[in-house]
Amino acid sequence: MQTNLRYPEEARQQEIEGAVKVQFIVDAEGNPADFTIKKSLGYGCDEESIRLIKEGPNWQTATCNSDFESDQVTVKVRFRLPTK
Repeated sequence: MQTNLRYPEEARQQEIEGAVKVQFIVDAEGNPADFTIKKSLGYGCDEESIRLIKEGPNWQTATCNSDFESDQVTVKVRFRLPTK
């Protein structure tokens, strides 16, 4: 997921670094939905974090008696500027 990160231009200009914490639900088919930003960086980083999760591969959900169930997940997306 991190290799597909597109550093937001506004965040780059403001030299914003850190991690966005995103919470979401993974449905029974492995699709992420219902996004909530738990820790924000702003400057386009929150939106980029959600884009990465949405456009990434499907997630593996929890199972109960061999049936897939929806699951709540929290991930951190790290933003680090390249060193000069």
